[in-house]
Amino acid sequence: MRQGQVVSVGLAGAFLGSLGGGPLADGVGRKGSFAYTATTCAVGAALCASARSFSALLLGRLVCGLGIGAALCCVSLFIPEVAPPSQRGFLCSLNQLFTCGGILLSIVAGLPLARAGPAYWRKMFAVAILPCIAQLGALLWVP
Repeated sequence: MRQGQVVSVGLAGAFLGSLGGGPLADGVGRKGSFAYTATTCAVGAALCASARSFSALLLGRLVCGLGIGAALCCVSLFIPEVAPPSQRGFLCSLNQLFTCGGILLSIVAGLPLARAGPAYWRKMFAVAILPCIAQLGALLWVP
């Protein structure tokens, strides 16, 4: 039951984050919204990795979900705005492919950690901070 709660609160956060993604992107700009979502995801992953109680883990998952939902919304706004008309469909499809591929990679990356012992989940959440840092670094080249 607890595993279901951990998954569900992340999805609830993603739902709420997607509702706020558009206003966020309009308010702080596309690049600012990418920085905000990467930071939110990193903070959520750090909260999860360092959680000392179940409620702290749920809070971390909620924060991660908020960042993920907002990021998916902001990226879906950004790509059609900057892509040439002849490339928009391809780039939007590529975004969906990479989103699904990232989910698959996260599952595959967690498999060896699952054998590492009962605290493996802390390592999985800690590793989730790395893509957030990479996204923040990549913002230097975003138009």
